[in-house]
Amino acid sequence: MSDLVSAKVITVAEREVVVRELKVADVRQMLACVSDDAVDSLLFEDLRLSDFPRMTSLTLEDVEQLRPSQLQYVLGACREMNPDFFEMLGRAKAATV
Repeated sequence: MSDLVSAKVITVAEREVVVRELKVADVRQMLACVSDDAVDSLLFEDLRLSDFPRMTSLTLEDVEQLRPSQLQYVLGACREMNPDFFEMLGRAKAATV
């Protein structure tokens, strides 16, 4: 698969951000990581702040400097590029309820 097909470029805070489609190994690594930081884990329902660098070209330092509304825009692009991942999260949440 071409890298152009598995990535999308968006503009956030006047900079280009590459949003990538995750590989299965990336998904496994994300699910294996646990965060003790409440802001990291709870600011967004579907994604920890520390997950943004796995899915995008943003660093953790970049993420810290963005507003939640800007990160919501990035999150929307992450959902678009990784629908299977987010559907899996939905199924996992439904199974625990």
